Amino acid sequence: MNKALLLSLLLVISSFTLIPFPSSSKASSVVIKVFAPAVSRTEKGLVGVITEIDIRLEAPGQGDVFFSVNTLTEIDMQASARVAALVASEISGKKFTSYNYYVKVISEAPIIGGPSAGALMTVGMVAAMNNWSLNPKVMMTGMINPDGTIGPVGGIFEKAEAAHEFGIRLFLIPCGQSIVQRVHMVYEKVGPIVIERQRVESINITEYALKNWNMTIREVADIREAVYYFTGHKLPLPSPMANLTTPPFIQEVLREMYMNLLSSVQSLCEEVKGMRIQDAYIKGLIGKLLEESESKLNLAREYAEERSYYVAASLAFQSVYTVQYAAYLGKYASSGELVLDDIISRVNASITSAKELVARVTPRSLVSLELLIGAKLRLESALDEFNKVVSSRGRWSIEDTLWGLAYAKWRAETARSWASLASRLPQGDIIDFNVLIMIAKDYLYEAQTITIYASQITSEVGTSNELISEATASVARSKRALSEKDPVLSLAEALNAIVYSCTAMNLLSAVNQKVIRKQVEISKKLALAYLTESLSYNVTPILAFCYLEFANFSYECGDLAQALLEYKDSIAYARIICLIYRTVHEIPPPTTGEALSNTNEGQTPTPSSKNRNVGRDELLGFILSILNNPRVILAFITGLTIGIIIGVLRRKGAQKSSLTGYYPYSYIR
Repeated sequence: MNKALLLSLLLVISSFTLIPFPSSSKASSVVIKVFAPAVSRTEKGLVGVITEIDIRLEAPGQGDVFFSVNTLTEIDMQASARVAALVASEISGKKFTSYNYYVKVISEAPIIGGPSAGALMTVGMVAAMNNWSLNPKVMMTGMINPDGTIGPVGGIFEKAEAAHEFGIRLFLIPCGQSIVQRVHMVYEKVGPIVIERQRVESINITEYALKNWNMTIREVADIREAVYYFTGHKLPLPSPMANLTTPPFIQEVLREMYMNLLSSVQSLCEEVKGMRIQDAYIKGLIGKLLEESESKLNLAREYAEERSYYVAASLAFQSVYTVQYAAYLGKYASSGELVLDDIISRVNASITSAKELVARVTPRSLVSLELLIGAKLRLESALDEFNKVVSSRGRWSIEDTLWGLAYAKWRAETARSWASLASRLPQGDIIDFNVLIMIAKDYLYEAQTITIYASQITSEVGTSNELISEATASVARSKRALSEKDPVLSLAEALNAIVYSCTAMNLLSAVNQKVIRKQVEISKKLALAYLTESLSYNVTPILAFCYLEFANFSYECGDLAQALLEYKDSIAYARIICLIYRTVHEIPPPTTGEALSNTNEGQTPTPSSKNRNVGRDELLGFILSILNNPRVILAFITGLTIGIIIGVLRRKGAQKSSLTGYYPYSYIR
C-alpha cells in the first residue's frame, strides 16, 4: 500500500480513537422513521396526507413511553403508542421495561383518527428492536389491538390515494376493509346556478388501486403479517404440537369435578321436587328452572361421554346454580322473608370457608400457581356478587336476590375445588414472592394501558361495552390487591382485565363474520403456541387446557364471541406460565418457529433482506451508527482531509524527483 494512503488511513483511524464510543454497558439508541397515511379535513373535504413518525428506542430503559406531536391530533394516538410498545416487545420476545420509547409525529395538517397509525408504529418498534430495515415502498393503516391483531380504521380511500402519490407499491389495510366508501363531488348546473352535491359510492379499493394506480393492496389481520411485508422477517412463533388435546391426568381431575357437580344437582333436584309450593307463580317458575337445569345436565352428560370433561363440568355448574336458585325460591315461598336471613348466612359461611382454604394454599409449582389464580378469581366473583346482593337488599326483586345468592354460593364452591386441587398437586420449589410482585406490577401496567385504550376507542364509537366495564373493575381490584401485598390476586385480576379488553377490541373490530372468524382462528393458534411452549418446559397448565376445550365447544356451537373470549383466556393462562418460567430460569423466549400466517403469496416483500447474513447486518448496523454520529463524521472528514493533503504534497515531491515521470494514480482514484 502506498505510504501516503497508509498515513491517511492511520490519521482517520487515530481521529476515531479520539471519540468515546458507547460500550455495551452504556445507553444506546436506535432511531427509525416511518410514514403513515392519515386523513385531514380541508375546505374541499377530507383528503389523505402523509405523516412522518420518528421512533427512537433507548436501552437500558424503564418502560417509559414518550409522545410528542407538532400538530393537532386525537388523544388516543398517544394511547396507541403505548399499546404499540407493549405489543412490539411481546412479539419480539423482548422485555418491555428494557427500553424507553420516544415517538414524535410530524405533520403539516391536523390529523383525524389517532389510532390508525398504531399498527405502523408497532412495526417500526419491532424493526428498531431487531435492527431490521423497512421496505420504503410499503405503507399501512390499521389500529393495533392489544393482542397483536389489527383493527379497522376509516378514510381508507383517501389514505390509499395519498400512499399512491407518495410512491408506495404495497399498501396494507385491516382485514375485511377492501370495500370502502368513496365520497366525491357532483356539480349540476340549473340555469345560472351551479348546485354542488356529495355522492357516495362503494368501491373495491383493492381492484381500484391495482387498475388506476398500479398499487397492490392487501388485507392483514395480525401484526406479524405486517412485519413480514415490511421487513421480510418472520417473527418466531412456536409451531403447535400435532393433535394437541387435554392430557389424561387433567381429564381425570375434571371428571371428578363433573361427577361431584352431577351428584349435587341430583340431590338438589330431589329436594326441590319434594317441596309443596302453593304460590302458582313461584311453582311455575321453579318448574321452568328444573327443566332448564335438566337440559343443561343432559348436554353435560353428552360431553362427558366424549371425555370433554371441562365442558361437561361447566354445563353442570350452570345446572347446579340454576337448581339451587329453584331451591331458594321454594324455601322463600314456604317460609317468607324470615328464611332470607338464613340463606344469606349460609352463603356467607360457604364463601368464608372457601376464602380460608384459598388463603392456606402456597403455590409450590407453576401449575399450582395457575390454579390458585383461577381460584382467587372465582372467589372474588363470588364475593362481588354476594356483596351486591347484601347492599341491594330491599331494592332488588326477590328473584334477583335469590339468583345472586345461588350463583355466589356455587362460584365459591368452584374456587374451593381449584384451591383444593392446587394443594394436592406434587410440590416443588416455592415461587419467589418478589418475582410475583414484579410480574404483577408489569401485568397491572399492561392491563391499565390496554383497558384505557379500549375504553377510549369504544367511547369514540359511541357504544357501551360490558366487557370494558368488567375490565375497568378488574384493574381497580388488581391495584387494591397489589397494595395489600397479594400479588397472586393482583395478577389474576390484571389477566382478567387484559382478556376482557382484548376481546372487546376484537369484537369492535369485527366488521363482518369473516373478520371475527379470522380473529378466532388467530387466537386459537396463539393459544396452541403458548401451550406448546409451556409443555416444552415440562409444565402442563390445567386451566389453559380447560379454556381451550371450552373455546372449541363454543366454536362448534357457532358462538364466535364466546369462543374468542375463551381462546384469549387460554392464551393468558399459558402465557403467564411461560413468562414466569422464563423469568425464574433466566432463559429467553423461543426463537424458532413459523409465522402466524402464510403471507408470502408469491411476493418477496424485501428482496434485499432475503437470506441476509447476520454478520453483514451487524457490520452494516455499526457503519450506520458511525454515520449517524456527527462527531464521528467530523473526525472522519478531518482525518481524510489531512491525509489527502499529505498525499498530494508527497505526490508533488515524487514528481520532482522522478526521472521517468511516474504518476501514482492508485491512491487518489
